[in-house]
Amino acid sequence: MSDLQPETLECCRCKRVLPKGEFYKCSNRKRGYRYDCKECSKKYDASTKRKITRATWQKNHRDDAWREKNGDKDKARQRLRYLVRSGDIVKPSSCSNCGSECDPHGHHHDYTKPLDVVWLCEPCHQKVHSGLKELTQLRTRIDEAQAEIDRLRKLLRENADALEGMLQMADITSQPWTRTIETANKSLAAVEKELGDE
Repeated sequence: MSDLQPETLECCRCKRVLPKGEFYKCSNRKRGYRYDCKECSKKYDASTKRKITRATWQKNHRDDAWREKNGDKDKARQRLRYLVRSGDIVKPSSCSNCGSECDPHGHHHDYTKPLDVVWLCEPCHQKVHSGLKELTQLRTRIDEAQAEIDRLRKLLRENADALEGMLQMADITSQPWTRTIETANKSLAAVEKELGDE
């Protein structure tokens, strides 16, 4: 292939030397194009095309929905998987929690840091996630309680001025009644004193 011009490529299937325009672009390939020409590629794809069952289609679309919802998780997992396969990260042969010999899972505490992982066996990994689930539920309940407290504080602040005005009005209107009650008590005491003297 060294004697080929840079504008042509050799097809790996039919062995013809063709212009680059006869090959599909492919960023995963070193040369930037697929190794088979468009014609061979179409024939190969048609011969290997499998019927996609309804269950397979639904599973693929569920996976797509999960990826949309959990983009950070998916990116972190893909990045770690790539680095392990390429040899940039060496996967240990034992659990970092219990030390048992196994094929450990990479657990991310923070998905925004894809290289920050703890290698755990399946039972330890499940324990961590069940504990995280309980923690998440507890945090949700705390957040809901805090939201209710904030709502009540806001309501109290909004009504504080109105309540203060009502209390002042009640205080002003209750003063004549207080005087009347005090006068009645003095009169009652005087009558009791007179009755006690007789």
